[in-house]
Amino acid sequence: MRAAIGVVAGLLLLAAAALAVLVGSVPRAPVPARADLRIAHATLIEPGIRRRSDQTLSIHDGRVAAIEPSLPEETGGVWDGLFVMPGLVDLHVHLPPPFLPAELRATLTLFLAHGVTTVRDAGSPWAWSLRTRDEVEAGDLAGPRVLSCGPLLVGQESWPGAVVIDDVGEVRRVIEGLRRQRVDCVKVLDTVSPPVAAALREEAHAAGLRLIGHVPSASVRLLLDEVQHLTGLEAALRTRHPAALSKAVADSLAEPAAHTPTLVVLERFARASERRIVCGGSCRFLPRYFETVLWDPDRIPALAAMLIDLGFAPRERFEGAKQVVRALAQGGVPILAGTDSPAFFNVPGASLQEEITLLHEAGLSAEAALAAATMRAHEALPGGRSGRIEPGEAVDFVLLRSDPMLAIEAHMPLDVAAVVVDGRLYSSEVLASQLREFERFSEGSAYAGLVEAGVRFLFPGAEPP
Repeated sequence: MRAAIGVVAGLLLLAAAALAVLVGSVPRAPVPARADLRIAHATLIEPGIRRRSDQTLSIHDGRVAAIEPSLPEETGGVWDGLFVMPGLVDLHVHLPPPFLPAELRATLTLFLAHGVTTVRDAGSPWAWSLRTRDEVEAGDLAGPRVLSCGPLLVGQESWPGAVVIDDVGEVRRVIEGLRRQRVDCVKVLDTVSPPVAAALREEAHAAGLRLIGHVPSASVRLLLDEVQHLTGLEAALRTRHPAALSKAVADSLAEPAAHTPTLVVLERFARASERRIVCGGSCRFLPRYFETVLWDPDRIPALAAMLIDLGFAPRERFEGAKQVVRALAQGGVPILAGTDSPAFFNVPGASLQEEITLLHEAGLSAEAALAAATMRAHEALPGGRSGRIEPGEAVDFVLLRSDPMLAIEAHMPLDVAAVVVDGRLYSSEVLASQLREFERFSEGSAYAGLVEAGVRFLFPGAEPP
């Protein structure tokens, strides 16, 4: 047995060494220099707030320098005549680790290509997303602005790289450690006890941080600033009874707690349970093993458990979730947009546009659904960015060829022409070219083959015929 373990360990070391050599061959999207920008005859859209037509927008050093009515003679600019909106924000993602650079870079590029200019990593093993955040901020890595909750906080050993906290007396020490890591939020799972969650929220607020996550399973209160996946609202999800829906609204307002429902996750589970899920479109830009291994419930026990342990049929839960979202929104509870991507057929960026559409299907207006991924989302983030298109504001933009409201109402993708992140402009043509390069790399490179072999080794299962 010891000899066998030694052989496996030796093979893993050799594979790690080979991978380290091959990392240098991974495509790297160029990071454009910051540049001033002037867009004439633009339609400026701040979803849920206002719309201004025929404006000239000037951007200098990543900030709005001026906004003024366009003159008739102002023509000829590459970006003139477009719709300009604050970039989309995905408030619930889990970025690939830095030691898988192809997967990480493809993920970040997919976000940009779909108009996403900010993502919040809702917990990463050993806080590896903090490194990605810092590299993007320094201009060393092309991608949307990254915020990170650091490691997950759990009540018992369950997730690799998570921090176990089961004693109220440990709360201050844990939050102080997170503050030293410069996290942007604090994420808890439902195994944390209600007293610990309440203490975490108090200490997080004292540190200027927001507590998000899954409502503790033993709690009669929501206890969080922002609830993920509609956890804690089981009665409303299951029964859809008016009294249960009213209680969900009242409980949310009492905390107060916003909700990031991630409807797109529940929609995927519903289709998977009906054997109707396929990976198409932008899926091709991700490595093949995402679909064949990481998104396969036969290989990943946690996925299989999610499909079974919902308590009732996935389709029923999805339809119930839309009704709960409608009730929450009508009751004045903030609804925010997040996707859990790249989990279970949720392609980065594309799934956020789908989430916006699903929020619209649930009963939000097209404008309110877009606000959940723009103006409302900025309210949930630190750093003082309002998302407002105003002189002096630091705003990241998405430039669109057509009206985004009409696209959402028609259930069509947003027609992205470019994104501007921290004063750096990424055109859709350049991003599409980079994604094709990632696609070619993931199909035939030695790096891709070695990583896929490693993933299959870690998650064995019935191989496809």
